[in-house]
Amino acid sequence: MLASRGWRCRALAASLAIAMSASSIWGCGSDGSSGVVVLPGDSGNDPIVTGFVLAPNGVMARTSPAWQIAFEGILAAPAQALQGVSAVGSGVPVSLAQLDWVDFADGRIDSPLPLDLDTVTENNGRFRIVDPEARDVLGCRKMLTAGTGTTIMRALVYGREVNIDAASEALVRVLLDFVANSTAQLCNFSASELARLQQKVNEVTFPARGNSVAELNEAAYQLARRNRSLQQALAAAATAD
Repeated sequence: MLASRGWRCRALAASLAIAMSASSIWGCGSDGSSGVVVLPGDSGNDPIVTGFVLAPNGVMARTSPAWQIAFEGILAAPAQALQGVSAVGSGVPVSLAQLDWVDFADGRIDSPLPLDLDTVTENNGRFRIVDPEARDVLGCRKMLTAGTGTTIMRALVYGREVNIDAASEALVRVLLDFVANSTAQLCNFSASELARLQQKVNEVTFPARGNSVAELNEAAYQLARRNRSLQQALAAAATAD
């Protein structure tokens, strides 16, 4: 009994330590939204892009048994931009691609250039892409994709630490809409402006609900595209010096 109690205490302590570490990276607002922060000293020259993949109940399109998903869920608790989501477990594919601003301009991403930088998530839902091609994370413009087929979420890269979830997917979609219906171009949005826009999207989409990745993606997108304040922020970011 004492041994069992000791194991539980150690597991809880480890979970709390990881959660505190994650919150120091993203922060957490009073509404539960995560604060996007480009890490101090982030020059964009380190060959790494990392973050967590977050999905409804920590599940994308995985075949892991329920007990494994539950166990992996206590290993990390990153700050969340949405309610009802948690870090996925191991084995979710994540890839990095270079976007073409001309391809982006019609409101669709038809031809992202794969950089052959593929990885899978670890037990705690974290992914790590380490390669010289990942150095220029502040330039225009790289995109992360988690999942396969129609069960995917995307995130625009604005620093070395980027989470992939329905809120990041919502930013990709509303930015595509905005560029397609204005004179703005993808490269008008700097990395720091994208980080601020992601924070705004996190706040706007926090109430979104969905039982699957597709449902939550759509719910978050609808909240984001109808938000007047977010549309004004997009316009301001597109014309910022």
